[in-house]
Amino acid sequence: MNPTHFIRLQELAGTEMMLFSLLSRWQADHRIVTTTRIPDNVRVEVKPQWQTHRHKAPLGVHLPRFLNSMRPAIWQRVLGESDLLISWSQFKGKDLARAFKKRGRPVVHYDHGSAWSVDVMRGQRWLKEVDRIVCVSHAGKRMIELRLGVTDVPMDVCFNPSRRSLIEHRFGVSEISDRQKTDDTLVIGMAGRLTPVKGMLIALQAMRHLLDAGIKARLEIAGSGEQRDVIETSVASLGLEHAVTLLGHVSHMGQFYHGLDLFWSTAVRDPCPLTTLEALSYGVPVIASRVDGFPEQIREGETGYTLCCTQPLKSRPWLEDITGIATQVYDPDLDELRAPMAVDPQALAERTIAIVQTPGELTRLQRQALHDGVERFGFEAYYRRITNALTGKSL
Repeated sequence: MNPTHFIRLQELAGTEMMLFSLLSRWQADHRIVTTTRIPDNVRVEVKPQWQTHRHKAPLGVHLPRFLNSMRPAIWQRVLGESDLLISWSQFKGKDLARAFKKRGRPVVHYDHGSAWSVDVMRGQRWLKEVDRIVCVSHAGKRMIELRLGVTDVPMDVCFNPSRRSLIEHRFGVSEISDRQKTDDTLVIGMAGRLTPVKGMLIALQAMRHLLDAGIKARLEIAGSGEQRDVIETSVASLGLEHAVTLLGHVSHMGQFYHGLDLFWSTAVRDPCPLTTLEALSYGVPVIASRVDGFPEQIREGETGYTLCCTQPLKSRPWLEDITGIATQVYDPDLDELRAPMAVDPQALAERTIAIVQTPGELTRLQRQALHDGVERFGFEAYYRRITNALTGKSL
């Protein structure tokens, strides 16, 4: 098998790390076609044996528009003996797809969450070109079926690996020792870009409820983004200055997760939440919104809990800024699409209190989270599943 991978390589995030780890493990003649130039900090991860091409410049120079009809033939020549095209969340590239079609070779769409936001007509046009689809969650599969109306293409689901397993697979990171707590403060963590869709303001309201209930707790938030000033203002107005820490960009996320007892994710939507997998892989149980891909990652009552989204957007002051997101999300209980809604911070606080006040509950959740992080979301398990799915062996 000689695959060609069509992907956007502009940063070294979760999807890009998955690509490089997969190519390093998968013994094949890999080629990479990128949608843009590759930045230097990403280029260093590309091994010399992986041939790379820019989509707009298959011959090394930008092709003028009048040569568009010739692109499939050009790609056939450039890609040589490549016999499988894998599109990593790209809803474009008909010239590439048709080059493979002419050879009778398969085209696979590997969707990492783009189905939530892609224009419906554009998504439908691209998926007519593919032979099979691989999604990172059942929610992603249903989004393609319900939102894009595509039901006649074989689809498989393959969960992402945790980022911890990716890092340790690539760099041999040693195991982290057992937690050594210095006091009885419950340390809660959140991570991700500080944007309204992540629901950080919901978490601040929940922290206020926790403290008012007499729970000794601290919230640490890793990440940077456009909403930092708003979050800082809310921290001050709620009197949480001594209970909430904004860490900004964190270089060593392992150390961050190692210091946590519990992880919150109050996102209004998230097709494939990587931070949840990270938390679980470090033995940190998760309380998250019951929407999109979260319930598939968290085993209810075993590695954490999910909370139903009951708060309409704009219904509370802390939900006013959540705009510009997908108009539909996947509801796993109804198995249908619905308008985005948010978790009730009171419910988040109550679930957290129930965990803390139940003897042995937090320790039980932590142990099971660590087990799932290894067994369900380890790299080797992912490698077996994804190679079977991409080559059609599991369908």
